[in-house]
Amino acid sequence: MRFLCLHGRGTDADIFKSQTARLREALGPEHEYVFVNGNVRARARAGLAADTTYGPQGRGFWPLDDADEERTRRVYHDMIAFIASRGPFDGLMAFSEGASVAATLLAELARPDSDEPIATFRCAVFFCGLPPLDLQLRKSGRAVRMLDPAVDGVAVRLPTAHIWSGAGQVLPDAGRHLAALCDPDTREELIHDLGHQVPGSRSEQGLRQTVRVIERTLERAKSCSS
Repeated sequence: MRFLCLHGRGTDADIFKSQTARLREALGPEHEYVFVNGNVRARARAGLAADTTYGPQGRGFWPLDDADEERTRRVYHDMIAFIASRGPFDGLMAFSEGASVAATLLAELARPDSDEPIATFRCAVFFCGLPPLDLQLRKSGRAVRMLDPAVDGVAVRLPTAHIWSGAGQVLPDAGRHLAALCDPDTREELIHDLGHQVPGSRSEQGLRQTVRVIERTLERAKSCSS
């Protein structure tokens, strides 16, 4: 499968390559990964110090001002343009803020009135994911908000893997919130105690569990599209 990979806030594409190196090796050579940088210079959000372990310089996707609706929507359209020029992609692999962007993309593409002429994604893998944004509120003049499973129900209807940490106080409900917005019949979850990171060299057990969850998701994606 060919994956579009989106990094966390305050890091960049090269750092996400490093964060996922062990995992990608364990998943085997048959997959291809395309890493893209966010367009915003940014540090990690408050409390997400793990995102800036690699240095003070980093990038993000969403604008620094959460109320900047025009720039927020531009992120979506820039991503559509990138997919059109570099795709097709079978799946999304994303960490933290990158997962929010990926899930927003999937939620928008799943809307009945979506007419984007791009190939349909088959699956998504989210690490410590943040919830997607509702970009439709701009039409009604309301502020940008996160999608809420209690209000919006299931927004992402394809096989997903959710790997997130229940340890620490950094956005403790974000991973659960994102998972609840995805189809429960095609959703895999792994909750670990490794903190805000991609399981890899620090935990062989965490790596093995992550690989199993992703492999089940990939198998489900293949069976759903066959």
